Amino acid sequence: MAEKPERAEEVVVDEERFLAEGLEWFRKAMVGIGLDPEHALQRKVESWLRYFYRWPGRRISGFSGAKEVAIKLLADSFGIALVPGCVGEGRVLDLGSGNGWPGLAVKLLREEVELVLMDSRSRACDFLRGFVASSGFAGVEVVWRRGEEAAKDGEYREKFGLVTSRAMAAPGIVLEIGAGFVEIGGKVALWLSPEQKNLVREEALFQLGLMVCGFRDYVLPEIGVGRAIGIFRKVAPTPERFPRRYSAIKKKPLM
Repeated sequence: MAEKPERAEEVVVDEERFLAEGLEWFRKAMVGIGLDPEHALQRKVESWLRYFYRWPGRRISGFSGAKEVAIKLLADSFGIALVPGCVGEGRVLDLGSGNGWPGLAVKLLREEVELVLMDSRSRACDFLRGFVASSGFAGVEVVWRRGEEAAKDGEYREKFGLVTSRAMAAPGIVLEIGAGFVEIGGKVALWLSPEQKNLVREEALFQLGLMVCGFRDYVLPEIGVGRAIGIFRKVAPTPERFPRRYSAIKKKPLM
């Protein structure tokens, strides 16, 4: 016997339930890590949640439930607000942006920044372009390119004051690719698990022109997951040989 088609009102109810639960978990998580989920910010987050729920293609985040999305993706991305002075003016690159986070968190915290969301997956960029167009964000560009190739392009090399990346790859891979994008005096902000902090090697950072500024630890409430944001400052030009080809980075990582 064929299944009955889902009625439109049932779809609407499911969507509204997802939005309500997502916003409630987001508010709780933000308060739990010591941040203010102000109303204007919640409205932007709600618009993203709605777009995410309605997206017909494969979702890039790896999460689907409202609680996971709200805490592990959204609230975690706003953890950068816990790092004093990290989000400033200028140009920001979100590397391996996926569904747009943490880059969109930076944009919501400082609307005047120019944000580039870069991903090597076409479906991720389709999602990002659609959301940016529907939400009315100004000063946001979506770029479909491999990071290790774009980092050697004069249009992007050492042109950013801040590079962010969350869950793209192992720390050594992200730092080698990300270093080439950052201008002297700029920073890389990298989301890590507590265990991944031990993978960072100062001698490898020195090769890339980076130094460790520090780590900001916090715990995602409601789920008790420990997180850390590593901040790395660009103190010298990154040698032209970096980043290497992705296959070479994976085969022989610097750290």
